[in-house]
Order: sequence, then structure tokens, then C-alpha cells
Amino acid sequence: KGTAASFENEAIAKVCHAIENILTENRQLTRHDRDGLLAAIDFCRQCLSGADADPVLQDEELANCLAGINRLDKPKQNNGKPPIVPEMNGSVWQIDFAPHPQFFENGHDPLRIIKVLRQFGPVKVSVFTDKLPDFADFDLYKCYLRWQITLTAEVSYQQIISQFDWVKHVCDFTVEVLALAQTKRVNEPNRYKMSEANLQALLTVSHTLQTQLKQTFALTNQLNQTDKIRLTRRNQAMKHQQQLLQQQLLHISMRPLADAFARLPRMAFDLANKTDKPIQLNMDIAPIEVDSMIV
Repeated sequence: KGTAASFENEAIAKVCHAIENILTENRQLTRHDRDGLLAAIDFCRQCLSGADADPVLQDEELANCLAGINRLDKPKQNNGKPPIVPEMNGSVWQIDFAPHPQFFENGHDPLRIIKVLRQFGPVKVSVFTDKLPDFADFDLYKCYLRWQITLTAEVSYQQIISQFDWVKHVCDFTVEVLALAQTKRVNEPNRYKMSEANLQALLTVSHTLQTQLKQTFALTNQLNQTDKIRLTRRNQAMKHQQQLLQQQLLHISMRPLADAFARLPRMAFDLANKTDKPIQLNMDIAPIEVDSMIV
């Protein structure tokens, strides 16, 4: 996007900006979304190839391309906030909690609610003192504070509002979902990447270390009891570290099975365009991992 703007190719810059808006949304892309994005990429390639030199025709195609992407972006138009239903699950929630002045009269405690929310997951609490009166007008039996609570936890909307059921008549509160619940995937985003050569070298080191530890255990049994106990503890610690290393290396060498079929949506899209026939691709791949060489 930035490079296109630098070279004054406004058409590609606009399309890339629209694509970026789609990809930054916190939602799963549908088949219709993928087809629309692939069509936009084809438009960018067409602009780079200079196949259509007619500016009028290019402007018309640009307008059609942007209109198609904007239709995909409609779920984001509602202020970026999905409608909340009691069954909705989220991973990050924002709770604005404003007790009424008489909140303390029946022994209610706002900190008790915050403490219960902390049992769901980490919370970030901001307190607002804008309603505090002058010291001369301060009443110890009235509540002047309000809180904004950001809860990071995989919980439902109903679980959160149920914590306010017993005080909802003496407070104002709103609950907004900042991030929808994320389905845990096998290919975690923070997993390491390593070249096959380096990975194979580390696997060899791990295997060599395992062999030497077996030999060390055999030699340890020939020592006197005091030295045997002392050295056995160290050998066990080294064996534990070697097992951890081997587990991590196996994790690195494994890749999701879905990676092997990542090109199918693009191929189906191109085939549909070339044959001028609708193609529906259904992919139901188990969330398992196999060796990267197989992928």
C-alpha cells in the first residue's frame, strides 16, 4: 500500500487499503470474502501489468473492485461492535460500572464484584473520581466513584452480567465485547520457525545427548553410594532438560495438516474464472499436525 502511493499508483493504494481493512477485522473469512479478496488481488496484478491502458476503463474497474470490497466490509460498519446476545462468547470485555450514590446503603461493595471478575481472568481497572465533591460536602455513606474494567477471559456475556444481578437496581453498567472468542488452532502464532538444516542438526545433538546420558547412567551405578546419589540427581536433571529439548524440536518440526491445502482456494477461484463455472470448495480438515517434510 505504501509503495504504491509512493509511486503515485493511487488505484493499487486504494485497493490495498480496502484489503487491509478486511484483513484487520477480528472475524473468520468466509468463502465469499476470500473470492472478493482474490478478485481484488487480480485487479492489482492487472494494473501492474499495464494490460488496460484506457484510464476510463481502469477507473470503472477500480470503482467496481472497491464496491465489492466495501460490501465485504459491511459487518464492520456497526461501529466495529457486534451485537451482543446472552449466548455471545468473547475473549476481551469492557465493563463500565457506575454505582448510584446510595450504593452502600444495603452493604453492597463494588470491590467484591471486581474480585469475582478477577476469578475469570486478568482485569485492568480504571477508577474515575470526577464526581467527588468538595471535602466539606463529602458524605461517607455515598458512593462517588465509577470504574471501567477490562476483563481478558474466554467467558460469555451472560456470565458477566450475572455478577451484577444483585446490584443492577442501584448502579448503571454496560458490557461491551472488544474481541470475540478465538478458536484455538494447532498452529499457534508464536511458534518458532527454523530451517530444515538447523532443525536436523539440533535433532542430532538431542539424540547424541540421549545416548551419552544412557552411558552415564550405566557408569554411575559403579560409583560408591554417596557419589552415586549425587551424580544420579544431576543426571536426572540433564535427562529432563534433554526431554524438554526433544519435545520443543518435535513441536517445531510439525506443521498443521491444513498448510498442505492452503493453495486450494486460490486454485478453485482461478479455475472458476477460466471455465466460467461456479465452483464451491468445501474443506473439512482435522486440526492435526504432521511432519513438515510431509506437508
